[in-house]
Amino acid sequence: SVGNPLPDTECLIVGQQQEILPPGSIGELVVRGPHVMLGYWRSPEITALRFRPWGVGTEIALFTGDTCSMDEEGYLYFHGRSDDIYKQNGYRVSALEIEAVAYDIPGVAQAALLLPTQETGALLFVASELGEETIFMELRSRLEDYKLPDQIIVLNELPLTLNGKLDKRQLLEIVERERCITQQ
Repeated sequence: SVGNPLPDTECLIVGQQQEILPPGSIGELVVRGPHVMLGYWRSPEITALRFRPWGVGTEIALFTGDTCSMDEEGYLYFHGRSDDIYKQNGYRVSALEIEAVAYDIPGVAQAALLLPTQETGALLFVASELGEETIFMELRSRLEDYKLPDQIIVLNELPLTLNGKLDKRQLLEIVERERCITQQ
């Protein structure tokens, strides 16, 4: 659990038709109340996507993009992000879960999963001295087969943004460069 909402802050779990889901159901976390920010700084497009009128009186609510559930006592449980969930072999898979499992392998310093595209399957980048086969076997012992990435790419270190976060855009550029070299 990630805890209870702050006082005077309402958290709801809603389905795809924006209906309120019962306790234990997994859906999108919607938050409204005085503790909710007003929007994203200098990002009107994202603000319009995430902050929308909703509910009685159509007050503005934050559609977080977080996939969560809530138990009968009001405790929230985080399951992933809607933009980090993809379908693989007919199953919903969370990129965050795959990354967390990779971090759990002794010897893996960094992990980042790129979502599948038309050109590639799910690509797991790891910073490690371990080989791809060892990492794959460790993942296989911790994950269901349908969650295993299509390819594992081992690097000495993964690129970071100026804020110190893993830079998936640079990882995508590595994939693109490799594809160009392979096609020549």
